[in-house]
Amino acid sequence: MEKRNNSKDSAKNIVNDKEFVEENISRFYHLHKKVGKGAYGIVYKATHKSTNRTVAIKKIFNAFTNETDAKRTFREIYFLKELKSHPNIITLFTIHRSTSHKDIYLIFEYMDIDLHQYIKQGRKLETEHIRYITYQILKGLKYIHSGSIIHRDLKPANILLNARCEAKIADFGLARCLKSKEINLGEKNLTGYVATRWYRAPEILLGCKKYSRAIDMWSVGCILAEMIRGVPLFPGNSTVNQLELILTSVPEPTFKEKFDISSSLSQRILEWSPDEKLHLKKLLSNAPSDLKDLTIKFLIFDPNRRLDVVNGIRHPFVKKYHNPLNEPEIEKPIYQDILDQRIFMRRMVNGQTNLETRTLNVRKQYQQPVPVIGSHMKKTTRIPIHQRFVPTNPLKQSFIRSYSNNNCIKRNSEDRKYYSEFEKIPFHCFKSTARSKFRTNYNLC
Repeated sequence: MEKRNNSKDSAKNIVNDKEFVEENISRFYHLHKKVGKGAYGIVYKATHKSTNRTVAIKKIFNAFTNETDAKRTFREIYFLKELKSHPNIITLFTIHRSTSHKDIYLIFEYMDIDLHQYIKQGRKLETEHIRYITYQILKGLKYIHSGSIIHRDLKPANILLNARCEAKIADFGLARCLKSKEINLGEKNLTGYVATRWYRAPEILLGCKKYSRAIDMWSVGCILAEMIRGVPLFPGNSTVNQLELILTSVPEPTFKEKFDISSSLSQRILEWSPDEKLHLKKLLSNAPSDLKDLTIKFLIFDPNRRLDVVNGIRHPFVKKYHNPLNEPEIEKPIYQDILDQRIFMRRMVNGQTNLETRTLNVRKQYQQPVPVIGSHMKKTTRIPIHQRFVPTNPLKQSFIRSYSNNNCIKRNSEDRKYYSEFEKIPFHCFKSTARSKFRTNYNLC
């Protein structure tokens, strides 16, 4: 049965149960429109009523019905909380829980568009735009990898942009720590079902369980190629077809690279050789040479030879923006404990967490309102001190100083004359000052 939100603050296109926003959210936020919708949730553009700041509200459907969705929700909250201080990672402001304890609302900073929508609209990205966006992706990824975290779902839809061409990495639901405090956990239990197929690294497609940060670098290479061409580089319709497209474009793997893959099925797939080879340089023929070189180095089949983020951010293509002092790293690796995850999810389901009580403690910088100047008003401006006229002649300077001193003496004499009239008024009419109290307490009258 469909529901309608009768609140004046609700968006007009909210029509069914899943898109319904509860009153405890609309009480604090003014909803404008629905921005996007996926399998896990829906995103709205809204304004925080107290701070008048534009935010994005992500409603996650049935966040705790099964273990997989609960883990995805926990990881997104956990990693965004740990990585909140970086300018190229989306900021999570606060969390709200629904009254039914089934859904959860995440309040993010608002970005105008994602890279997938921008490319889909047919807008051409200039080389300088690609350079700046690539640098920001690598800068954010350097911060993520320094904390022993892999994103595992990098794609154009998870790269958010605003009007100033600022890029931020979003959606950490599939992110994973490479290190764990628990015994026998870490790289051994990494799942193979990660990332969207078109941006999935070949070692994951071949069923390799022990992968590293190199899978994110392959995804960055696919994103770069899509920004150049305007269409996805490897749009496979199945896992086998995806591997065929990759093997058609990249150089043929060596015997050692094939031997490193433990699965016998994957080795059989690698024995397949395409009839016609189409090199990446031909697919990226419209790109400059330095951009082409960076993309090819990200799309190397062997993950051990693939360019990492530290060397990628020093590449000549993004060297213009490279500044080591402005590229922070995490000092200690971030650990994700299974015990903490279970406690958090149990409290979230039972309604014992206080995360939703956090307020949106971010305010816009104060801007002084422009005065309304009418016909009867004169506009007066105060000249800054460093722009004021100072005479170079020393005689004129001494005259100005003496004139200002005389004014001060005259003003002080007038004040003394004014305050001397208070002596005629009886003393009990005034409140006792600190000095008079001191004198009376110590008999200093």
